[in-house]
Amino acid sequence: SALNSQAKANRSTLNLRLAQYDSGQSSLISILDAQSEALVSEVQAINEDFGGRFAFYKILAASGRLLDALHVSLPAEAI
Repeated sequence: SALNSQAKANRSTLNLRLAQYDSGQSSLISILDAQSEALVSEVQAINEDFGGRFAFYKILAASGRLLDALHVSLPAEAI
């Protein structure tokens, strides 16, 4: 997804900033900013993935197919 691509790009930027810092071409603030952007984009990508999975299971539950999809049987008392 676009958010996964953004997270990957932000990790690459962070690695670049770290290399620049090691060679004296970047500041600590620049590294902290890159770390923050990388973390935020990774959290957004994870939340997007979770949201999609949650919506899928909500649809299965609303249509009465959740237990079948999970290969779960109702206990005899529930029938």
